[in-house]
Amino acid sequence: MDLNHLDARVQAECHLRREDLLVVAVSGGPDSLALLHTLHTLQYCILPVHFDHLLRPSSSEEADLLADKVGKWGYSLICGQGDVRSYAISEHLSTEDAARILRYRFLFQQAEGHHAAAVLTAHTADDQVETVLMHILRGTGVKGLAGMTMHQLPNAWSDHIPLVRPLLDLTRSEIMTYCDEQQLDPFIDETNTDPRYVRNRIRNHLLPMLEEHYNPRIRQSILRLAQTVQDELDISGNVLEVAWQKCLKHDGVGYLAFHLDRLKEESPAVQRLILRKAIRQLVADDEVISLDVVERGVEFLKETPHGKEIQLVQGVSIIRARDEVIIGMIGPTKPSTEQFASSAWLADYPRIDRETVLQPGGSIQMANGWKICASRPRPWSNTLSNVVQPDVNMICIDTDRLDGPVVVRSYRSGERIQPYGMNGKSIKISDLLTNEKIPRLARAGYPVIVCGDQVVWVPGCRMGHAFRITAETTSCLQLRLKKSG
Repeated sequence: MDLNHLDARVQAECHLRREDLLVVAVSGGPDSLALLHTLHTLQYCILPVHFDHLLRPSSSEEADLLADKVGKWGYSLICGQGDVRSYAISEHLSTEDAARILRYRFLFQQAEGHHAAAVLTAHTADDQVETVLMHILRGTGVKGLAGMTMHQLPNAWSDHIPLVRPLLDLTRSEIMTYCDEQQLDPFIDETNTDPRYVRNRIRNHLLPMLEEHYNPRIRQSILRLAQTVQDELDISGNVLEVAWQKCLKHDGVGYLAFHLDRLKEESPAVQRLILRKAIRQLVADDEVISLDVVERGVEFLKETPHGKEIQLVQGVSIIRARDEVIIGMIGPTKPSTEQFASSAWLADYPRIDRETVLQPGGSIQMANGWKICASRPRPWSNTLSNVVQPDVNMICIDTDRLDGPVVVRSYRSGERIQPYGMNGKSIKISDLLTNEKIPRLARAGYPVIVCGDQVVWVPGCRMGHAFRITAETTSCLQLRLKKSG
């Protein structure tokens, strides 16, 4: 290993200086020990960090031995641990994916806490080959064919701390030679031969088979492909930036809103770039953004009705909302309604945050500029067809059917209504909102008007059948949903 060449690469290609504090991921294996030792020899300012995945009985003992080893070089090893198996089960992830998420989360937490300039990992050229093959097997776009980059910013973990891989153009055999020469005595992880893990099957079975039966220089071919694709991506990045600025309408907390018409004007190739970048900004793991995920997003843009929503990856959905496309977080990690409130499209939907009695002749102001008004038509005539016919934004109800105050509040989980014209049949309000194409993100705080335990009206949707005007009606109350301005 040429230390002078490595030093020049770290400074020129990775944009790091000797005086910068660098978090170095150290597993104790050959690659990470070689990286730590070379940086130590070159007198960089380094902070060794180790993460125990708790996958092997011996891992705790190895962490102690590793701490002793780096201690002899003058460093204190920062150690963390995480129950990878439990996390994988709870998040429906593979063990590999769960381990990567927890490991990188810890590394960047340490980088943030110590104000480090970068996080360094010891990925090699062999890791690059395996990564590209893994992407191909999972289904990938152009980005996946590029594999890993030596300097990655922004990344899935930070928008200001780069992820740096200084050994990416060195082979595993070169690393092993360096370890032997320097007598580093690395740990050999027995899980590296476990065929349950995809990367191990690629490393130990697929690659040797491809070398033997198809192309003895397959590794060099894949590395050349990755570099070529990366060079082309550097050029396409300018195209993406222009299209991104053109199509992006709002960058919110946990979501992005795009102009639908502008997105549809772009070519499918540019749409893929935009969708991939959007998902990457929302999820913590770039590895989950397969070609299939992006293609589902492209298909969604073609002829999708208002209110339609599909899940792209775990935790992220794409939603059609009038003239916008929203890509946002869903599930327990989604932002609050208040955080979405700055999106212009949400103003198309009423929302209420409190329970309030609606008095005849009065009104209730709600969020997003909407209000509910109540009035008594005078003079009353049962022959006024414009009064008795329900409308989505204006209804008249038979006041004789009211047995208490009229209350405006947000709808409750499991709550039902007997819609007008359905002869007493009921439907969940959540299902009604779905049928009426109300997007999921607009449903939190959506208002209903109730009397006692009966739903009188879901504004903008349907009124309750029991409160309809009939031939026997002697007085009515007019309810109107209005938007200011």
